[in-house]
Amino acid sequence: MTAGKNDQDPVRAFRAALPNHIGAQLHPTERTVVFIHAAVGRGWTIAALVAEATRSLGGVVNPGGVITSRLEHCADHDPPETPSKSRPTWCGACDEATRHTLDDYGEPSPARCTDCHPYAARKAPDDLVPDR
Repeated sequence: MTAGKNDQDPVRAFRAALPNHIGAQLHPTERTVVFIHAAVGRGWTIAALVAEATRSLGGVVNPGGVITSRLEHCADHDPPETPSKSRPTWCGACDEATRHTLDDYGEPSPARCTDCHPYAARKAPDDLVPDR
């Protein structure tokens, strides 16, 4: 039986996803292996784990140590919840691309559509822009 992509070892997947110049500085220690397995067990995806472990490494003297420390943190914490990137269904009354109301000339105004703008339900309307 051949191993499918989903059966890939998370440590190998993590190392393969690292940029070459960073991967060369991360030593394959038992600690990193344990942290990667624990983080994946908590629900971290390999992509999210790589992004978290390698963020803002410019100027860091020991990137391998920083990555190991971040992996330890990920192993102890659940991954952050990511907001849905899907947009509400377009209402048909506003500008479809920007989801802003239309002005008197039929052009998008600064006011968000209260029916279908992605932030309409989460943020209060802007007090500086009159509702149309």
